[in-house]
Amino acid sequence: MLELTHNKRLDVDWTIPTIPLFHKNKQACSLQIIWNDVAGGFDGQITIYISNANDAFYNAKTIEVNGVDNINDSELFILDLPFNYMKIEYTANNNTAGKLTALLKYH
Repeated sequence: MLELTHNKRLDVDWTIPTIPLFHKNKQACSLQIIWNDVAGGFDGQITIYISNANDAFYNAKTIEVNGVDNINDSELFILDLPFNYMKIEYTANNNTAGKLTALLKYH
């Protein structure tokens, strides 16, 4: 398992740039996104982009950070598509606090 980010701040915008979905002859198979301690407007957005060539990305999914946490209902994605790269972008909007952890599992 690869921890892409641990307790990343949710009161500022950020991007996790190019994430290879193949690593040491293993392919990424799932992505889990967990947030907690969110305060403010509860309107932050996490956007997951995918790409084959790492120079043009497709918006695969946008997730609303719409509560204090998602510990008991975290976002879990099965990665079963033939693409090579992913990136994750976060927009704080009116969120004033919080932390996000993203975990990528390979098989």
